[in-house]
Amino acid sequence: MTKQKFFRGQRVRLAKDFGKCMSHFGGKGGEAIVVHSYSDSYGGGNYSDFDLLVLCGKPEIYEEYPSQSAWYHDYQMTLISDDRVTGEKILQLYNEFIDETGDMSKESQYQKCRKILLNKINALLGGHYYDKSGNHRVQ
Repeated sequence: MTKQKFFRGQRVRLAKDFGKCMSHFGGKGGEAIVVHSYSDSYGGGNYSDFDLLVLCGKPEIYEEYPSQSAWYHDYQMTLISDDRVTGEKILQLYNEFIDETGDMSKESQYQKCRKILLNKINALLGGHYYDKSGNHRVQ
């Protein structure tokens, strides 16, 4: 039996304070999609640290949402939704966005693609959306 609390595609709420050692992490008080645990990627028994696609929250300098970041601890996360199908769709959209914008030289092209990505994520979440600063809103 696994000791892992969260799984790929689940949507979680992040703590408002990550503590001194992680004060530089973005997404405080926001939401994220679980990408994988440390154990999922590298094996071993570390089931409590996670790579997340952060959708919104208090950003750090130069950070835009969505953004992928690791390693968040399970005690900093609370399950919001177990709809892993929708979560997987959001992860797929983000990966397509990264593939599409990887070679973009113009900021305007990148921002246009980012806006399209945010609109697609918002449509999947039905009534919830994230503004251009990554703030969570409800319609």
